Formats: sequence, C-alpha cells, structure tokens
Amino acid sequence: MTFPEIRQFFKAYVEEGQTILLKAYLQQAGFDYDESAKTVIEIKHPSTAQLALRKAWINQ
Repeated sequence: MTFPEIRQFFKAYVEEGQTILLKAYLQQAGFDYDESAKTVIEIKHPSTAQLALRKAWINQ
C-alpha cells in the first residue's frame, strides 16, 4: 500500500505523460534548474523553508 498521492503521481506523469514541473519542485528545495543546459545549481541565499525541505529530501 502507498499513499493516494503516489497513485495520483503515477497516473499523471507515467500513464498520462504530463510534464513534471521539475524547475518548480527544485526551487522549493533551494535549487535552480536550467532546462536548456540540463543543470541544477544551488540558490545563493535559500530560505529556511527551502533548506528544511532540502534536508528532508536529500539530507543536505
């Protein structure tokens, strides 16, 4: 069993092929995504909330 959100994610992004909003998700954790270069860099002055989410996601 998984959370209902996991099913919603798979339905939208795997079954239906919707585009994942990678830039928006990464910004929540204090990163900037350059779509054309396919690179991720840290935001210079992330907020406390961004740092907390980053720690929860990747323990950094």
